[in-house]
Amino acid sequence: MKKTLFTLLAIASGLYASTAVATDGMFIFNSQGKEIRVSYMTNSKNDPLALAFHLNCAGSCDLQSYTDQVISDFVYAAEHSQLTGCNPVCNQKMSLTLAPNHTFTRTDAAERADEIKKFSGSENEPRLYVVNGQRPGVPSDIRLVNNGRLEAIDGVQFNDLGSQFTVTLPLSGEQGAFSFWYGAVERILIDYTTKPYENCKGKVTTKSNGQIMTTNTCSVVES
Repeated sequence: MKKTLFTLLAIASGLYASTAVATDGMFIFNSQGKEIRVSYMTNSKNDPLALAFHLNCAGSCDLQSYTDQVISDFVYAAEHSQLTGCNPVCNQKMSLTLAPNHTFTRTDAAERADEIKKFSGSENEPRLYVVNGQRPGVPSDIRLVNNGRLEAIDGVQFNDLGSQFTVTLPLSGEQGAFSFWYGAVERILIDYTTKPYENCKGKVTTKSNGQIMTTNTCSVVES
C-alpha cells in the first residue's frame, strides 16, 4: 500500500509544468459543495514530499469528519479527471494507477483515502497537511494527518485581529536545529493566505533555548 500512496502523489505532483494553476503548486477540485485547493511540494528529484488541503471549516463544522470527506473526494476527483492543474497525461496515468480493472466508485475512493491517511506522517512517506480558516484566506489552524488523525503542530499560533492577523511558528528546533518540515509548514501557510491579505511582514526572534521563531503579520491591502 505504501507504493500505491507514493505513486498517487508522484503522479499528482510530478506532472505539473503544463498548466498555470499547477505551476503555482496547486490542484483544485470540489468537495461538499466547495472548491478545495491543494498545494504540494516535491524534492529535487520531483518526488512528492507533502500535500496540504486548504479548507474553510467554520462554525459547527467538525474538522476531522470534513477532512476525511475532502481526502476521499480528492482521490475520487483524481480518478475521474476532475483535478484542475492535472494535465491529460497526468489524468490518464492517475486513472491507471487507481482503478485499472473496474469502475472506481465513491466507496473505492473512501477506502483508498483511508490507506493514504494511514501512512501520512510515517517515516519516509509523503505528508498530508490540513490548513483551516474560519474565514477565507485567513489561516486559523494547521494539522498534520498522522495515522489517519489530525495532529496539532507544536509552536504554531494564530491570532485573527480583523483587519490583520498574525501567525507565529518555529523555523527551527532547539539550538537552531533545522528540519525541512519547519520551512514546509511556513510555505503551506503562505500558500493559504489569499487576497486581500497580501501585505505580510515577518519578524524573526530567538528563544532562550536557541529555537528560531518567526511572527508574520498580514494586513488588508486597501484597493
